[in-house]
Amino acid sequence: MSTIAPVAPPGRTDTESARTDASRVPGDGTISDVTTTTPGADPRQDPDLTPAAVGSGVPARVLIVLVAALVPAWALGLYPLLWFGVIPPVLIWLVRTGGHGVRVPRYFGAWGTFMLFALCSVVQLEGFGSMAVWGLRYGWYVAATLLVVYLVNQRDATVVIGWCLAGLWVITIVGGWAGILASDVAWTGPFAKLLPALIRENSFIADLTSPSLAEVQRVGGEVLRRPSAPFAYTNNWGSTFALLTPVALATITDRRFGMSRFNIAVFTVASIPPL
Repeated sequence: MSTIAPVAPPGRTDTESARTDASRVPGDGTISDVTTTTPGADPRQDPDLTPAAVGSGVPARVLIVLVAALVPAWALGLYPLLWFGVIPPVLIWLVRTGGHGVRVPRYFGAWGTFMLFALCSVVQLEGFGSMAVWGLRYGWYVAATLLVVYLVNQRDATVVIGWCLAGLWVITIVGGWAGILASDVAWTGPFAKLLPALIRENSFIADLTSPSLAEVQRVGGEVLRRPSAPFAYTNNWGSTFALLTPVALATITDRRFGMSRFNIAVFTVASIPPL
């Protein structure tokens, strides 16, 4: 007995018919939300072409490298340039996505307005040294902006980001203890020796390129040694710890992170003396 093959409706190929029929939900005659990838498809419509999927690999790998490079860069006096390492890979990522479907954080326009005003402030500067420090600081803002946009668009990267931030929290606590146990340890990073004297003599640049385990301050005739490693200033150390502590504690409330409550508790208690 012979069979008659189904005929595709006018204007549709057999392949298109098969794809449409395969996407029907059995029993209700409706079309499901499943879509097929076609050449030139809009990434906003195809999840396989979203920014996070282009150049697939380890999610949020830029953040992983940034956290891993923090201590070596700080020890070598390269801390001022660390954030600039974020810019090339994120720009490459943006070029590869073509900017299609790239999301930005809420109220990003307000941040953009701040960046514009900060850019305009350059007209108030005098001297090469001031211009160099301003360029360094503004470059950090640009790098941080690009990093946030990159992380917002990383699919399935919540666990990786949580682990990175918790790891930075641990590094901060360990650095605090180093500042307590060896508060007098300080050295000039190799990078500082390569800088022109005009830039190297700037006190801000000198602090960034000459690492120390603790910041030494004189208050009322007394010498105070406050932990700062692996950052240039104690205020950086304290703000990093304060911002990351809630993140570290949050990781033990979500099983996806696989964090040990005991380990988090130990480091939380260990963070008290450096504070």
